[in-house]
Amino acid sequence: KSKLFHERAMNSVLAGRLTHLFIKPWSSNETGDGAAALPSALVRTTSILEACKTMGVIPILIQPWGGQGNTVPAIRAVIDDYIAKAKASGIAVMDPRSITDTSTGTLITAFMTVNAEGSVIDGTHLNDAGHQAVAQFAFDTLGSLF
Repeated sequence: KSKLFHERAMNSVLAGRLTHLFIKPWSSNETGDGAAALPSALVRTTSILEACKTMGVIPILIQPWGGQGNTVPAIRAVIDDYIAKAKASGIAVMDPRSITDTSTGTLITAFMTVNAEGSVIDGTHLNDAGHQAVAQFAFDTLGSLF
């Protein structure tokens, strides 16, 4: 869940170990908690963004990709609104959905985790190829985010 990652991010920001920080405002692992998990995740994200500003770290919000709450309208609407407002205030936003998502907002099959028989066992979390593609996307687009 995002709480652990947000705490680690905040510690790294406050310790002065970063120049840039990619932040997901919410985790798909919180889907089971429903929209109730959103307020605390977004409060933590806002605190991290404020700490980044204070410590001179450049924050980059990551737009969640397919399978990460995209199919839950109440969650999607809140996240999209939060990210739009952050972007309007000058926070950089990386949106990898052009390489990760199908036209229906699900994760593309090539980035899903499959078992030895080739059956999809995880359509939410990126496989190795997906991580590599998103990392390359970040490198390729970083300059255009600001």
